Amino acid sequence: MPSNNQYVEFGGSFPLDNLMSSVAKQMQASFEGLTSLIEHKGAKGTAHEDIIRQFLSDYLPEAFEIGTGEIVNLSGNRSDQTDLIIFDRLNCPKLVQAGDIRVYPAEGVLAVIEVKSTLDSDSLVDSIENIIHAKELKKSAYYRTGNIVNTWMMYGKTYEHFPMMGYIFAYESIDLDLLVRKLDEKNISLGIPPEHQADAICLLDKGVIAHVNNEQKLISWAEPTDLETGEANVTGVKTKHSLLLFYVMLHDQLSIAKPRPVQMIRYMAETFRFGEDED
Repeated sequence: MPSNNQYVEFGGSFPLDNLMSSVAKQMQASFEGLTSLIEHKGAKGTAHEDIIRQFLSDYLPEAFEIGTGEIVNLSGNRSDQTDLIIFDRLNCPKLVQAGDIRVYPAEGVLAVIEVKSTLDSDSLVDSIENIIHAKELKKSAYYRTGNIVNTWMMYGKTYEHFPMMGYIFAYESIDLDLLVRKLDEKNISLGIPPEHQADAICLLDKGVIAHVNNEQKLISWAEPTDLETGEANVTGVKTKHSLLLFYVMLHDQLSIAKPRPVQMIRYMAETFRFGEDED
């Protein structure tokens, strides 16, 4: 495999790598400790999600909040139960909040993350499918404010809203190169369009799987040439700094997101009436 430095452009002098290496070791130790102490599968999974949720809450800007639950859009379509949901703290309401049950409008959701204790071929497929179900949710109930309307160029398309990102985070995994092949095979065999593909995978113990552009530099989303040419632009970067690489890719992509305010009134049912027709 070529040098990993070919994939990323470096320029700073702050030792962010040392900081993230220390954090990654703490996360791995917490993961191993909780794994040995908790026997219930569901409780163990929740504990593992809490580790990465706390990391993201600590290191992402306060404009973003990390939740869990389901995502719904104006048509009533829903995602699967999603491990981690990154949403706009200021503009994203919670449609339902009852105990641990939360439902978010698609318009306010910026990214979803599937968390796996161990990522293998089967759990990779499950994660890909969950990400597809979330990213397929059309965003339409939002306000177009101001005289200048920002747009985003991603996945070979132009969006007037920030498209939902999808990631996978795993503490342990099978061989990285095998996962790269499985991911690419799944994308091509199912004809998954770039905008519905997993954008990156962090394997805490091995490295990062992401997309590269024509210059072989890592990018935070899929290129539209994937399915047109049948050639893989998915690559695996074997590194002990997987958490650092995952963090900077996620942070930098979220930093350009300027979500539009959710138009909540459109979520009211068409049959709803004020006045005389009220029950």
